[in-house]
Amino acid sequence: MNIEDLTLEDIQDFVANGARDEAPPEVVELLSILEKIHGMYLRWNSRDFILKHLQKVDGMSYYLAGKYHDMTMEYFFCDRAVSKSAHRNRLAEKMEKAITLGLKMAKSAKDVVMIVSKLKDIADVLELNKSDALEFPEELLQKPYKMYTVDASILGLPEPDAYKLARFIDEYPELTEKERISLREEAGLLPFKLIKEDAQNPRLQSE
Repeated sequence: MNIEDLTLEDIQDFVANGARDEAPPEVVELLSILEKIHGMYLRWNSRDFILKHLQKVDGMSYYLAGKYHDMTMEYFFCDRAVSKSAHRNRLAEKMEKAITLGLKMAKSAKDVVMIVSKLKDIADVLELNKSDALEFPEELLQKPYKMYTVDASILGLPEPDAYKLARFIDEYPELTEKERISLREEAGLLPFKLIKEDAQNPRLQSE
């Protein structure tokens, strides 16, 4: 087996199923390379710099250096769901360190002014120039509940006079008998039927 023929799937398969003492030397060597590149990334975070280092120091071809670099990124970071906010904070922290170092190395007031002006770039990265997003109450997106009742007391209303209400319903000239019965039920003057047959429902049938 040639180390250059190994793929990321080969490494992942070995890590998941292989025994450490039985690891092929090519797999051990490739894992060592990936760990080394990972450390370089954490220190320099520059693909171009890492590739140049691998070419000049380790004697790799540009193609192989790029392959191992990208394999390292896939192996160590593919399963991380890092939020944009975390990335922004990490980048801003590196920028602050660079500005602090630049101020220490500044040789003139002009240098200081130029370096301090870069603080605006940090503000842009952290989106400090944007208004905080308004949080929309999630409950407003939920389907509202509907409650139907014929009991006025539930709503804090006074109980109607049953005699006057019945008289009003009976004397209303435009109501059919089915409508009168339905109104008496809804007003609590008769036992209420939640589910009516079509023939009993005045809203569906007419005399």
